[in-house]
Amino acid sequence: IECIGWTRAESVALPEGVDASLAKATPAPQANKRLITYNRQPIRGNIVHYSFQVQTGPGHYDVIGVHRVVKEKRPLMPINAPVSIFLQHGDAKDFSSMFIPGSRSSHMPNDFGFAVYLAENDVDVWGIDQAWTLVPEEETDFNFMADWGLQRQIDDLEYALAIARFTRLFTGSSFDQLPLLGYSSGVFTGYALLNQEAVVRPFLRNVCGFVPVDVPFKTDLQVIKDSFTLEYQRTKDELDQRVYGDWIPFKTIAVLARSEPEGDSPIFPGFTNWQTALYYASGPIFGPIPTHYWGGVWENDFPVDLRWVTLDECFDFLEAGTPWEAAKFINDYCKIMTDIEDTPWDDHLSQITVPILNVSAGGGFAEMTIYVTTLLGSTDVTHLIPRKLSVDEALYDLGHIDIFLSHESQSLIWEPLLHWLESHANVVAMN
Repeated sequence: IECIGWTRAESVALPEGVDASLAKATPAPQANKRLITYNRQPIRGNIVHYSFQVQTGPGHYDVIGVHRVVKEKRPLMPINAPVSIFLQHGDAKDFSSMFIPGSRSSHMPNDFGFAVYLAENDVDVWGIDQAWTLVPEEETDFNFMADWGLQRQIDDLEYALAIARFTRLFTGSSFDQLPLLGYSSGVFTGYALLNQEAVVRPFLRNVCGFVPVDVPFKTDLQVIKDSFTLEYQRTKDELDQRVYGDWIPFKTIAVLARSEPEGDSPIFPGFTNWQTALYYASGPIFGPIPTHYWGGVWENDFPVDLRWVTLDECFDFLEAGTPWEAAKFINDYCKIMTDIEDTPWDDHLSQITVPILNVSAGGGFAEMTIYVTTLLGSTDVTHLIPRKLSVDEALYDLGHIDIFLSHESQSLIWEPLLHWLESHANVVAMN
């Protein structure tokens, strides 16, 4: 790893024909940025999942995960892949549990996942585990998270993108900028990174296109602002009380639904653990809008099953959730949505000119994700918002997590997303 410049970038000899100025976009030489772990895991045939952790600072938890899912010509020799993408997960999940969920489930094929689908189609897939995803469940002192806000996520994502570009260069592909996909709260990190890159010289940018998936970065709807204001206030109260690690209930909900289904829920008082799991999975938990995680089957105004995934698949997904998240990060992205405080992360939206593929679902945030694209300088904007049901049945339609987990996702979302990537493979963010 050191020989390709992750810790000694200034000493690297670039391949013949590569402009030396591009080295400025590679990771900066810092003593505390070093490789910690490395793993190569075959998935199926010649598709392999590389994963490694990189120290990003002096603290014990100043660590990110970097992932690559790619075809190999032979062991340790990735194919030359002109089409690539970098995936940024959202809340409560890391890379593999979001984009290769089969690897973390006993009820799905081990190779099920968006990242594997793309790799099967010759895409070089990269991704990140943000630092909070790697904090263990048993941790109790979160003072180290006090400043883990959105800017830290942007900086770590930028660093991981530079690692991906440099590694691609030295493993047979190009040093080209990468399309970025941001899912859920990853939409905030992605747009904020584009906002930051919009005011630097083109050769210093790492992103050449953006796929925001199912969150509106900005909104003109008061009902959404109200919902995010509640989350802003909740996390502000935590931060004021010096509570920096925000607990994620995913795993607890799934474990209790399986182990004590008729027990009283500690999450939703008055519900059983089973009812809590079903409502959390497919109810409108984002406020008075029909957005939900998975499309549900409802009887007597309450969900009793799921439409496009099995309950076991859902519970496995929840159990693989991360235990903690940085409260400051959540608070920061709520500021952007609500405009309750001024932030620097939306100051240059009109200067963002990269191609945009806006993806949502009929039971996700759907057309609510379109507004922000009207604030951009991009002229190449496409919207992909599939539905299985009518607009009036949005509460039961494909949901926020169905996009990457449902049995319908490949034909409705993954295939057209792949075609968009292929058609934009030669785009460079130079304007």
